[in-house]
Amino acid sequence: LEVKVFAAEVALAYNHAVQARDDLLALKRANPGGPFPGQEALGAAHFRTGEWDRSFSDYQEILNQPGYEPDDLSEAKKQSRELRQLIRPTATLDMEYTSEDDGDTLQTQATFSTAWMNDWRLSVFANEDWVSLPKDGYFEDTDTSRLDAGLVLQRRFTGGYFAEATIGGDESGVIYGARVGKFANQEIGWSLGFMGN
Repeated sequence: LEVKVFAAEVALAYNHAVQARDDLLALKRANPGGPFPGQEALGAAHFRTGEWDRSFSDYQEILNQPGYEPDDLSEAKKQSRELRQLIRPTATLDMEYTSEDDGDTLQTQATFSTAWMNDWRLSVFANEDWVSLPKDGYFEDTDTSRLDAGLVLQRRFTGGYFAEATIGGDESGVIYGARVGKFANQEIGWSLGFMGN
């Protein structure tokens, strides 16, 4: 069994996700007893074929069924956490405060993303940056802030790829942008985009 699971993992490593998924599902059906040694690879294969809900279920099985190794449990927790924000509505609030001799900064970002509907999802965002400089410095304005907000329409494709368009505004007018990339899941994620106003 382990040799056949390894062969499917090799196929997955060479981006043959459909073949790996089909092989792993056949092996799992033929060996129903106990924890399946290819469960983590099955979750990755389902992700790469665009079956994100099934991928999430695969990782949840590792977490809920006894007998998996601690390393498998740790990886399943990580992958479940990353997948949850891709398959369910998600709200985030990130804040970063920095205080130095040259001044203070506060960056705040709030985002809400809907669930995926027919491979589309909508997100709304708001960002605020606040900077406070010492009053005895070289600049006239010692306190300043910048606010922008907008909408992002995102489309996902097979293999974890995506494309998105952004429209919004800030104090100086309209902002717009576009981005393409690949979601990270047990591999390197990347994106390439631009923003303008």
